[in-house]
Amino acid sequence: MKKIFYLLFSVLLVSLLGTAANSQTQIHTDFASFEFALDPDAVVTELDFDSLSGGDVISSGDVLDGFQFEFDFDGVDLRVGDSNTTVSTSTPNYVGTTDADMLQDGDDFDILIEPSNALGLFFITKDGLLDGDITLSFNGAAVQAVAMDVHETLADGSLVYFLGVTNAAETSTLASITTLGNGEFLYNVDDITRAVFATDGCPSGFAVGDVNQDGSINLLDVDPFIDAITSGDFVCEADISQDGSVNLLDVGPFVDLLTGG
Repeated sequence: MKKIFYLLFSVLLVSLLGTAANSQTQIHTDFASFEFALDPDAVVTELDFDSLSGGDVISSGDVLDGFQFEFDFDGVDLRVGDSNTTVSTSTPNYVGTTDADMLQDGDDFDILIEPSNALGLFFITKDGLLDGDITLSFNGAAVQAVAMDVHETLADGSLVYFLGVTNAAETSTLASITTLGNGEFLYNVDDITRAVFATDGCPSGFAVGDVNQDGSINLLDVDPFIDAITSGDFVCEADISQDGSVNLLDVGPFVDLLTGG
């Protein structure tokens, strides 16, 4: 019985994964698709710097609203700028550095956060960007700036770009922003967003779907899921439909979790 079920389930899963591989992780160069990919019940935290004052310095290691910044700019710190010096994506503040209120190509930095499924942020530049000039790495994926994907053009002529990553199944605590390092452009940062997707939990503390209880929902959960169905034992993490039993009604929802459906 178990072998037959495993074969049938494997055929179904492989056929779906063929078109939905890695669909749990999505990269975004536009804010609209990032917003659309967020869980409707996600807890969203945004850092827009507008509660700070223009000129406030952010040193490496400082934490703002749960976002910790780590960088080494050779004696230069991050600093809050305001719309008296440039236009921002949200009025009035943005982030530059103590070097003329601008970051430059080569000023790479990390953002440490609580475990989150999604992170995105805006980049502002009057120089424009070429494909790949800036990269956001988060949750096992990397998304690069695309020259044509301009989010908006601000009143002072600055171009705004957005980079984001969403992952419905796994969380991460580290985002890295890297550039080419050739000093070819100047930029600012604004409106950093992170999101924690809603998950149905079990008494064990693990999410429904995380059948092997390793903290993520992935193909490693397939074997224990099949074991739960074929044994007839109740395993909360395998009761995807949350109807109080583990049975064939859980197969479709389980495949949806694995494939991002």
